Amino acid sequence: MWEIRLFGFEWFYLFYHFFLYSFFGWIYESCLVSFQKRKLVNRGFLNGPVIPIYGAGATVIMMVLDPIREHYVAVFFVGMLVASVLEFVTSWLMEKLFHTRWWDYSDWKCNLQGRICLGASLFWGVLSVTMELVLKPGMDLLIADIPRRAGEVVGYGIAAVFLADFIVTVISTVQFDKKLAELQRIRAELLDYLAKHKLTDITGGLVGEWRSRLASLLDTGEWEETVKNIFSGSETGEKWIEAWKGIFSRYQHKLEKANLIQRRLLGAFPNMKSIGKEEALEDWKKKLHRKKEG
Repeated sequence: MWEIRLFGFEWFYLFYHFFLYSFFGWIYESCLVSFQKRKLVNRGFLNGPVIPIYGAGATVIMMVLDPIREHYVAVFFVGMLVASVLEFVTSWLMEKLFHTRWWDYSDWKCNLQGRICLGASLFWGVLSVTMELVLKPGMDLLIADIPRRAGEVVGYGIAAVFLADFIVTVISTVQFDKKLAELQRIRAELLDYLAKHKLTDITGGLVGEWRSRLASLLDTGEWEETVKNIFSGSETGEKWIEAWKGIFSRYQHKLEKANLIQRRLLGAFPNMKSIGKEEALEDWKKKLHRKKEG
């Protein structure tokens, strides 16, 4: 297996090339986000210290660029193109699979669907030149120094751990999406309760205004006092408060629940967007943040 060649490169070399760059990518991303957040963050989709998109991008670019590695301008533009396509496809696939946008360049200039942008693409071009001119010679020496027999044995172990991590993370992410869908459903139930119980008859038609105000109070403890002020002295209002309080308590209880992987994903991707469940995601983030702070 380890002697198999792909585009002239031995599988042993490609295997360690992929994992070493995945590890270096994890170090870079984790340090960057940790600095931005002022706390340690385990960045990346998987739980282990690897970000596969870096390893895959570096390995594909290395194989594509090797024949033209002396032509620096070509290396820059081809590397930029290959990495940008890989980033776009990865973003699209992960969104389709998990209904979540893990990174978003929508606020950046010259972006394409928020999946890639000119600034990031230029960075990939610079990184491609750096990889071919500076990093590759050192990487070649590093991999060449790995004892062959020990490297093969360790390689099987790395592959097994990586596969297990991948499976566990995918299962947890599917559960993450289902949890968000449930939270969004209960949230909608809370707000729809206004119209269902003819709030217009009590508040004089200000349903839209109160829906907006109550939505902003969902993740605080102030909602009950606000609702009581609306329905003061109303028998219908008192009954409505009790019913709404039951739904609200159920929502708060579910917001407080998150396993370790879900908490890590929320911390690792602070700018993630859940398609169709954005409000519930923001409530969940705020609730867990306050719980951690308090």
